[in-house]
Amino acid sequence: MAITLPLTVRHTTEGDIEAILRLEKSTDTAEWLGPTGRDYHEAALADPDQEHLLLFVGDELAGYGVLAGILDGGDIELRRMVIAPAHRSQGFGRRFVRYIVDYVRETYACRGMWLDMKCHNDRARKLYASEGFTSFVPARDGKLGRSYMRRKF
Repeated sequence: MAITLPLTVRHTTEGDIEAILRLEKSTDTAEWLGPTGRDYHEAALADPDQEHLLLFVGDELAGYGVLAGILDGGDIELRRMVIAPAHRSQGFGRRFVRYIVDYVRETYACRGMWLDMKCHNDRARKLYASEGFTSFVPARDGKLGRSYMRRKF
């Protein structure tokens, strides 16, 4: 018999940063991240054009996401989404993506969402593609070694 634990999403506070930093140092997490650390998260929390969200499974931190570009009415960037290793391959990442997409669509006047990832991150690419994101080539400022995906609303 399977037990389904409740998933909860809430806004991040400065008091959550230490737990996030521990999650980022986890095996098979750090290699996928760009800039990170306390300063990265404090800046995201202080920036009115970003939103930082936490995912909990029961009472345990299972992941987090960072949205950027929330004020301009264009496409909102899913700047980062991380799921803790202990919570991977259980559908929590998929449910978090769905929550974020629904949340963005209902909360912001935007055209859609976009994200980038390292080119060899096949697991992330498959997840996002299965949730309606499609590959695109940015008109400018693309980074070498990155794949770009978007979802229009």
